[in-house]
Amino acid sequence: MQFLTAGDAPELRPGRRGVLHELVLALRDLADITVFAVGDTDQSVYGFTGADAKYLTELADRADFRDLELEVNYRSGQDIITAAEAALGLSRGRLAREGAPPGDVNLEQVEGGLADHARVTCDLVEQAQNKGISPERIAILYPARGRLLDEVRSELTRRQLDFRHEGDDKLPVGSLSRFVQRCASRAVTNYQIHTASGADRADMLRRSQAPSLASLARAFTTLRTEAQLALSSSRLFVPRALQLCLDPDELYPAEAPALAWLEQLRAGLALDEIAAGHPDQDNTSSLDRLAVLCRSKDFLLQDLARGEEVIGKVLLTTYHAAKGREFDTVILPGLLQGLIPRDFPSGKQWRKPTETGARGAEAHLLCRAHPCRVDRDHDRRPRARDQERILVCPSGPQPS
Repeated sequence: MQFLTAGDAPELRPGRRGVLHELVLALRDLADITVFAVGDTDQSVYGFTGADAKYLTELADRADFRDLELEVNYRSGQDIITAAEAALGLSRGRLAREGAPPGDVNLEQVEGGLADHARVTCDLVEQAQNKGISPERIAILYPARGRLLDEVRSELTRRQLDFRHEGDDKLPVGSLSRFVQRCASRAVTNYQIHTASGADRADMLRRSQAPSLASLARAFTTLRTEAQLALSSSRLFVPRALQLCLDPDELYPAEAPALAWLEQLRAGLALDEIAAGHPDQDNTSSLDRLAVLCRSKDFLLQDLARGEEVIGKVLLTTYHAAKGREFDTVILPGLLQGLIPRDFPSGKQWRKPTETGARGAEAHLLCRAHPCRVDRDHDRRPRARDQERILVCPSGPQPS
């Protein structure tokens, strides 16, 4: 091996998964491997799991690494970038791509309690939809379970706004679990499209981003190959098998229990054969762990489409789960003016998640703040090494 790429490097952690950071250093120092590390220290939001951006900045401080800071944000408009930096409490001076529209940032003052925040949140969802923004391009982000989440879910349900709530239950990792999630996304999308009215169906087909049968067939073939299982001599066998499972004549409802669908998928594609023979340990038990979650948490089919866009449904999820995802409109309810993201001692932990959520917006960022202020200032000066960066450490001798 000559090259090692570490994506999302600020989420490196020293424990649980072994000594990942130490392994990176050992490969560099002892094996002379070229290390390519990419990450944004501002979006290191999993500190509660042991992740720490210091592992990336330690690499940046080494003389044998070249630190390349990236200044252009290709996702959001300049006004949204500025708002995200304000949430962080640090000015980075990042710029939107040339020609990008500035985006809309709206701060809604809400008098009253969390029920009023939920009411205004749903008002904003309806306003966005009335402007022609597709439901799946709208995200409502919340920090953690509690009354705010309960009120928003209740109001969305009362108004019959079609939404999907991604709970806090973490799905198993591994390529086999990911394959199942992508299959669930296609099955849910098929159901949404086929049950839509004739006027909406053509538009939903046009904007659907569900995985194609071809891409799922490639992933399935890769899984079987890695598990050293025989492949069919007919190149149409796998797409046909997937079609029978995911596009049946009688579609499986998006809000039906996920367990029965999962059992059908396991049997129809012989996924347990893959789990039994796959060399990746994450894949050997992921199907059983998915089944346990479906049974114990009463998962619906749409709950298995975690991380995937589900057409026709507004997404309700956490700041953390929104990392790396893009939406036209992001709504952040329940902010207290001066508490989140700034000027509060214990609020520091929410600066990066709030900034991450804000930067998920491509065009519209809508925040609701309760007008109470804590008059304390805990800003710290920006450090140049906290910029978004690419680190490259080539093998061989370094130039002087």
